[in-house]
Amino acid sequence: VVLTVERVNEFAPVLSAVALMPSWLDQDPVFAVVTVEDQDQGVCGDIEWVSIVEGDPQEQFKVDRSPVGNEYKVKTSEPVDWNKFPYGCNLTLQAKDRGNPPLFSNTQVVQVLVRKRQPVQMRFDKQLYKVRLSEIAPPGTIIVEVRITPDPPNVNYSFTPFSASPYFLINPLTGVITTATPLTSLSQDTVELEVVEEASKLRTRVQVTIEDANDNTPKFTRPAYDVSIEETMPVGTVILVVSAVDDDKGENGCITHSITHSIAGLQALPFTIDQDSGELRTTRELDYETSADLYMFSVRASDWGSPYRRENEVNVTVRLINVNDNRPLFERVGCRGMIGRDFPVGQNIVTMSAVGLVSLWAWCLSGPGVPLGLVSLWAWCLSGPGVSLGLVSLWAWYMDDLGLVKYRILSGNEQDYFNLNPDSGALALRSALYITEFNLVRSHIIIIIPLKVEATDGELFSEPTYVNVSVVQGRMPSHSVTCRETRVSQSLAELGLQKATALRRPRVDEGYTDLFSANRQTPQFKSLPSSIVVREDLAAGASVIQVRATDDDTAFNGLILYSISNGNRDSCFDIAMEMGLITVFRPLDRERSDRYVLNVTIYDQGLPQRSNWRLLTVNVEDTNDNNPMFAQDSYSVVVPENTALGTEVVQVVAVDRDLGSNGEVSYSLLTAVPQFSINSNTGAVVVAGQLDRETIPAFSLKVEARDKAERGTQRFKVTTLSITLEDVNDCPPLFIPGSYSARVLEDLPLGAVIAWLQTQDSDLGLGGEVSYALANDGNGTFEVDAVSGAVRVGKQLDYERQQIYNLTVVAEDRGTPILRSLSYLDIELDCVFLC
Repeated sequence: VVLTVERVNEFAPVLSAVALMPSWLDQDPVFAVVTVEDQDQGVCGDIEWVSIVEGDPQEQFKVDRSPVGNEYKVKTSEPVDWNKFPYGCNLTLQAKDRGNPPLFSNTQVVQVLVRKRQPVQMRFDKQLYKVRLSEIAPPGTIIVEVRITPDPPNVNYSFTPFSASPYFLINPLTGVITTATPLTSLSQDTVELEVVEEASKLRTRVQVTIEDANDNTPKFTRPAYDVSIEETMPVGTVILVVSAVDDDKGENGCITHSITHSIAGLQALPFTIDQDSGELRTTRELDYETSADLYMFSVRASDWGSPYRRENEVNVTVRLINVNDNRPLFERVGCRGMIGRDFPVGQNIVTMSAVGLVSLWAWCLSGPGVPLGLVSLWAWCLSGPGVSLGLVSLWAWYMDDLGLVKYRILSGNEQDYFNLNPDSGALALRSALYITEFNLVRSHIIIIIPLKVEATDGELFSEPTYVNVSVVQGRMPSHSVTCRETRVSQSLAELGLQKATALRRPRVDEGYTDLFSANRQTPQFKSLPSSIVVREDLAAGASVIQVRATDDDTAFNGLILYSISNGNRDSCFDIAMEMGLITVFRPLDRERSDRYVLNVTIYDQGLPQRSNWRLLTVNVEDTNDNNPMFAQDSYSVVVPENTALGTEVVQVVAVDRDLGSNGEVSYSLLTAVPQFSINSNTGAVVVAGQLDRETIPAFSLKVEARDKAERGTQRFKVTTLSITLEDVNDCPPLFIPGSYSARVLEDLPLGAVIAWLQTQDSDLGLGGEVSYALANDGNGTFEVDAVSGAVRVGKQLDYERQQIYNLTVVAEDRGTPILRSLSYLDIELDCVFLC
């Protein structure tokens, strides 16, 4: 009986899966590693597939077979929204072999999870940022930087709608808050801003306290002051309040008043001003007739601010109102004269002359419109020094002639003999004298008649004077009246000279403008270059350039403020407002921006403010601050093991964002193997030595990309290159042992196994599947099982016919090309029967 033992698919595959938890940042994550073992030999032990049989209805996962062995990896076939799977996915895995019939492995459930980013509590550095800012800060001044920590990959800062202010701006990418417009018009002392980050919805508050600066000039309540006062006003009387107000606070708004510019400093003013209240008072008696009747001067208001005082001036005009405060004065008093008893009626005896100063100056100041006959007198009024005293009488006569002074007899004319003309002052007889009416003392003297005479200007009355008229016998010569001169004419002439002198003094121009505080000059830059170069590794706070400027004005008009008004898009630069030093505010990154065009603006602090600007180009110089970065986290490639020397198997590529030698990359293999080398310039990996999968089936190489920085430390990056050798049919089956021999009895039945052929073929797949054959079978005496290699008896053996057989056995694989080997089987028969 011949029994043939055939291989059957006896064992089912055994599947084992180990779950992994990759990071959410991994570019090619592996969620599980699956291994499958099958104890069957040959085809029955080959695994046809490993598959996800349950738990992936959307087919988002796949199972990839590793090049070596029965190892499989579970990966994603498309991006997975892990927010939909907060607890992961349960995948059921199963394997199937290639036996006939095929067998299925056990199933295993694998929980697929991703290691999500650890939740970190993001928050602003502060819940309330408190900053103080001068109100003179120009546009573009950096106030504060708000920031969320830890730094999120993307941010978008903004002001909440209800707290948005036209005075402030926020950079949405950096969180830097700057001034947008001048703050001088801002009425609030404190401004509170609310900042929101749009993605996280986090909020914080910024409290900006506006510090007062001396930026306001004192302002008077009127553009000019004009007041009229009577000349009789008592000394110390407040005639006017010339006061200014200042919108600044503290000492910046405290004001002192003073008098300046009084007729070019030539006129001693009869006024003083209270430095605090601005009350203008008289300091001495005023007299319209002997001094100026118009005072024009300036009042200056100065605050107490620092570093300089701000000042303003206003023109003040004080006009004297003439008051009738001078009684008429007689030019001659104590007149005595004699007239005859037969003195003609109506003939002048004497003419009285009195003058009122108010009448004189009212007439003198009347100017145009005077009668032509008075032109000489008007010329005298204006002539001042050098006037002829002889004109005084003429002037007095004219005063009388004009009727400005009235005359009357107070007493002594009870008999109404005399008539005093009220306008001209001429004294004449009204009626004839009768001797009988007088008591004769002597034969030639009749009597003395005392006439008491008074003059008035309509308001005030002169001191009375007497005209004693003696009546005598006979005729008397003319001009027989004598009077005592009062010299009032000379006194009035001297007063006239004083008045004329006062009238001719120069006066302050009505349109006078104080040039002390005029802002005439525009600030100018001093040798500011158009471009500079800075290294990108400058630390925050490092100096970049000192901006210098000058202004030829004085005080605040020449005090300069500095600002970066535009071009600072990444908020990388700041400038000291008062010193002009530009520094690094936020870290520079040439790879983000390699050039900034800053608008540097300078302002003076005059009113109105003047400004100037220049463009400063800041070129960011590269430093070696970037590592080379490979295009992939790792590289994997399958290479036929018979690949020729010099063949490129893969090219690794790394990019360095730096410039020049800092950005040039060289490649090297950190894992020294003779089979592979790398081009240092291109990153091409080539076959350098003979490959043999059967000796080394796979290589894991460390590849380094290093920059060529000439200064400082070179930067590098290392990646892994996995090279798996793909099997080719290059190994013929090898008999184990190399030759066979057997001694058998001649009476063995047909089908009896007399030897087992065994080979080893290191090739994989069909190249490793071996079949056996007999090159010579002793005319069918022996046969071999092609699969198992069992050599059996094919025909009845007969010791007497042949005792020794030399068989040639052949083993060949199923690969391409087919490889075979030969071996020898020596069979010696033993006699069973008596021979």
